[in-house]
Amino acid sequence: MRIPSLRQHATGQAFFTVSGRNFYCGPWGHKTSKAKYKRLVAELLTEDCPDNFAIPKNQLTITNLIDSYARYAKKYYGVGASSEYIRMKPTLKAIRELYGDSLASDFGPKAMKAVREKLATEGDRSRVYINRLTRYIVVLFKYAASEEMTSVTVYQALKTVPPLKLGRTDAHECEKVTPAKVSVVDASLLHMPPVIADMVRFQMLVGCRPGEVCSIKPRMVDKTGDVWEIQLEQHKGKWRGKGRTIYVGPKAQEILEPYLKRDDDSFCFSPQDSERKRRSDKRETPISYGNRPGKSNTNKLTDRKIGDHYTTSSYGRAITRAAEKAGVEHWSPNQSRHYVGTKVRKEHGLEASSCVLGHAKVDVTQIYAEADREKAIGIVKLSG
Repeated sequence: MRIPSLRQHATGQAFFTVSGRNFYCGPWGHKTSKAKYKRLVAELLTEDCPDNFAIPKNQLTITNLIDSYARYAKKYYGVGASSEYIRMKPTLKAIRELYGDSLASDFGPKAMKAVREKLATEGDRSRVYINRLTRYIVVLFKYAASEEMTSVTVYQALKTVPPLKLGRTDAHECEKVTPAKVSVVDASLLHMPPVIADMVRFQMLVGCRPGEVCSIKPRMVDKTGDVWEIQLEQHKGKWRGKGRTIYVGPKAQEILEPYLKRDDDSFCFSPQDSERKRRSDKRETPISYGNRPGKSNTNKLTDRKIGDHYTTSSYGRAITRAAEKAGVEHWSPNQSRHYVGTKVRKEHGLEASSCVLGHAKVDVTQIYAEADREKAIGIVKLSG
């Protein structure tokens, strides 16, 4: 932003202007006024929303606060489809609609419960999802306290509101995510584009996250050992300073190998490859006649905009379409990861499963562990 200049007011005061508001620093030319100007400008440069600069706490509205936080969140989290900023937008919208003109300093636990109720009544949201959206209110006011926009007591008061409890709310519960069924996956594979099918097969072998399989590039793959290692550049735990390695065994190597024969900076799994294959399969004119691949007038694949890599959303939609065509139950790419986590845990133990899945805490692996019903029944039969 442009740094406002220090000017002399008709009263003899030194002042500068931000968003139409004047800030007085003291007698013009005095060292104390220059020092105050430097201090205020330094504080101004830390503002996410300059329009809110130096607004007294008893005048800052919820709208002012949300505008400031939105600018901060966009820079900090990004605006990708799965970023925290996008995920919290329903919460920010609900707060603005109910309390936009209210003072931020007056927001309290009752207001937080009112926003939660609005979130619960809009759409078919689960109890867990409502609690997640509600937690963003606390995050918002933690930011407000850290920027001295509100008293820290507002943030502390909001933390006293307990989440919705199981069995004590009308909000429905999420269905438990189970591992993908091999029979369902196999049926779906027959109706998938080849690239998507290879992504699914690869994920079913290595247990990586949907976003991770979408982001693989040749330069990330270390092929020196019997087991290849993929060092991901972007992953869930990066902000904590942790690395993420995908271990690729012989079967998964066979799937990945053809996709490594491209530029190091290109994405291995690309929807553009799928579109080229679709056009090739659809072509009726012999390749020796008409427009051939590579000619200038055939470079455009389609009128639709096709990205250079799949996203978690487009990957998931492709799987959903394939399942519908196959006439099988809906399943998601995350269930492929659950399948690997459960299989490794049963065969090699909890710690091995945690290593393969790349969990920071072993406890997280419990989420992926389906109870082995047949084993439990056998034990009960023997023990009485």
